Amino acid sequence: MSRTDAQSSRLPQLEATIVRGDDGTDECTLHPAVPISGRLTTEWITASSGSFYSLAAWR
Repeated sequence: MSRTDAQSSRLPQLEATIVRGDDGTDECTLHPAVPISGRLTTEWITASSGSFYSLAAWR
């Protein structure tokens, strides 16, 4: 089953933010493009360096 354009437009849009720490490690956080304040701690996913890879590396 595929989603129609109308269904896809209702899905939440995600963004990826990469932050480099003072120690040189990176963290990638996936989060809603328009976050809802009451859901900030339940809809964000963060991964530290070594636990994420570029899409090009997997192709």
